[in-house]
Order: sequence, then C-alpha cells, then structure tokens
Amino acid sequence: MKLGLIRCLQTEDNCSGRHCLESIANQEGAFKDIEEKIDLTAMVTCGGCPASKVKSRINAIIDDVDAIALASCIKLGTPIGYPCPHVATIEESINQVDNKVIFFDWTHSSKWLEILWGRVKSNNLDKIFKKGMKV
Repeated sequence: MKLGLIRCLQTEDNCSGRHCLESIANQEGAFKDIEEKIDLTAMVTCGGCPASKVKSRINAIIDDVDAIALASCIKLGTPIGYPCPHVATIEESINQVDNKVIFFDWTHSSKWLEILWGRVKSNNLDKIFKKGMKV
C-alpha cells in the first residue's frame, strides 16, 4: 500500500514525526491490521490554519497513493494536547478529492506508554526499544 501522510503545520516545531514514521514502519497503531507492506510515498502538511490549503496538498499527492493518513497531531492533538479544530474540513477535503481512497484519521496512540504497551501486547518485543527507523 502506498501511503500519504498529512501532518499539522503548527506542530512541526514541536514534533519530528518520529512516532508517525515508526507506526507506519512497524505497522502498528492505526496500521496494525494492514497485512500488506506500507510504503510512505508522500508527506505534506495541512498548509496551516484554517486548512484552506489542504485541498491543493491532497491533489498534489493523490495520484501517488492508495491511502491517506492524518498524523495523530491533527486528530488526537499530540504532542501539543490540542486537536485540530479544522479536522472535519480536512476529512471533507480528502473525501471531495477522492472518496474511494483508504483513509486513516490517526497514526499512533497519543502517549508513549500506550505505544510501548501496544508493542508488548502485540509481541513486537524487538521493536520495544527501537530508536529511530530505517529509511
């Protein structure tokens, strides 16, 4: 599956995207039930509040992806503790551009301990203390 990731522009100074990238690479969190290999083929920001640029960003990546995921910073508010007030607009824009694209509205749990516990429960013990990822 070719995946496009949409990140929040406001959180870029606070978040490197590490947990999103690890969730994709390890196929955990929102991707735990996906059996096929996931390739991150596009990553863009929403374009900033009030999500007025998001449709053009989606159009720029839609031909290269099978699925689109919203980074957890948008839906869950990680790491700043404030979910995006424009998430409905972003979701609507994705649906307007391509209503058949596979859609994930989050990538990873909101807390590191939840991510860690998920790795323990799924028996991904080799990934428990993984630092970084292979690119």
